[in-house]
Amino acid sequence: MSAVSALSAASAGGADSSQNVLSAPRRIAIIGGGITGSVAANHLSKHLSNCEVHVFDQGRRGPGGRASHRSVSKRNQTVLPDDDENNDDNSCIGEETTFEFDHGCQFFRADSTDMQTELLQSWLEKGWAAPWKAKFGCLPTTTSTSNPSQTSKDFFGIPTIQHRDVYIGVGGMHRLPRKILQDSAAIVHSRTRVARVERNDNEAGRWDIHIVTGNAAYHDTKEKEATGVSAVRFDKDFDAVIFTDVSSASDIWHRASAGIPDEFRHQLPPKVRIPLFSCMVALEGSSIGDQIPFDAFTTASSSDVLWFAAKSKSKPGFPSDDNHECWTLISTPSYAVQQVKETTMRDPVTGEFQPQESDYLNSIPGPALVEAFFDVVRAQIATTHSDNKFEPPNIVYLQAQRWGSGLPAPETITTDVQDICGTRYAATLTSSLVYQPPPSAAVVGGDSSLVQDFVMDDTLGLYYAGDFCSHRNPGFEAAALSGLNVAKYILTKSALPTLL
Repeated sequence: MSAVSALSAASAGGADSSQNVLSAPRRIAIIGGGITGSVAANHLSKHLSNCEVHVFDQGRRGPGGRASHRSVSKRNQTVLPDDDENNDDNSCIGEETTFEFDHGCQFFRADSTDMQTELLQSWLEKGWAAPWKAKFGCLPTTTSTSNPSQTSKDFFGIPTIQHRDVYIGVGGMHRLPRKILQDSAAIVHSRTRVARVERNDNEAGRWDIHIVTGNAAYHDTKEKEATGVSAVRFDKDFDAVIFTDVSSASDIWHRASAGIPDEFRHQLPPKVRIPLFSCMVALEGSSIGDQIPFDAFTTASSSDVLWFAAKSKSKPGFPSDDNHECWTLISTPSYAVQQVKETTMRDPVTGEFQPQESDYLNSIPGPALVEAFFDVVRAQIATTHSDNKFEPPNIVYLQAQRWGSGLPAPETITTDVQDICGTRYAATLTSSLVYQPPPSAAVVGGDSSLVQDFVMDDTLGLYYAGDFCSHRNPGFEAAALSGLNVAKYILTKSALPTLL
């Protein structure tokens, strides 16, 4: 039976069966091992007795989602497994010394009391997270002080909101969701993509999950190889499924689509997506860091390419290297939209998914970001050392990354929204990503302590969580709290005894 047919059957008379199964769940599936999925898995597995919690994550180098990290061999520039248990100091894997980059989420905020008390405090005490005590600013400094509220210079409150700490996962953003998963009782299926979910033919109210593993599971595998492998049914079925990746709700042509029934995925809030490109670059020597006043900065230059730059060794737990400097460069949304429009994620003729390829990434967006970075540094040096001529250092390693669904945003803070291959992208932000959320967010069941920043369908046993479902500012904090709140909600629906 197809998922859509099963939904119709449920609407006709299967609702009670679905709700009964959810009241005493034997198994819950979580799709995605980023911060949303890891927090939900940790809370459910610790508090729900006699129930297995399974996490399916398709990341090539392990869970993390947008909290992505890359370890690169200095010897031959190969990307190493960044989830290696022997790499706790983040400076070597075996005998390999490495370049280290956070190339997705750069840091996170903890503005709400819920985030501070229910999650952050524990992470700090366990040493999983730490404040990022870097020198933040905007370059070149001659223009950054003239109008400190200028929207284009704000990256999640940096540098215009300086009264609160920002945080990172110690040794890399990826380490935080992985520590959370390791601390849970969840069963993690790494390098596994969920291709579709379907109602179980034999047991009413339960879900079958069909998976793809190996190279065909990854987002950047060539389409011919990925489509040459058929999804297989996972050997267990589930009472409830929690989706945490916005791309899981994509149309079926998209590699990350989980084949979610239209009746459920259309319940997602109508937010637009903010695409981004990142570029990891290792430079010979440390001449740039010695000549500019900041470890991480936004730009006030006329360039519409570079939004934010961060020096790896300024982050807690990252190795110090006097011979090289590693930077992560983040593009502006407008540059990313232009690139997505010119090099689409869907073939305009065949309709097939087009994975990102290094030949393109490292010949167009990567070099563009590095050149914009050098231009900003050159302008800064010219203002402070007029007798010095900036000579760009040698590039030892360069790799760019496309984040097609980098961030969600309400249309109230965006303009120039463009439809590309059926997805709505925002090219321009009209305010900071740290903005005042709506004054009255929905609560669940009249319980003011449980904010509904997730999508739920109890009859089906399907749930969607993440910052794209939340009323909060987009990003890590909203994603983490969404995962926590959906887990708390499912606990309220279960008749099973809860664990302390």
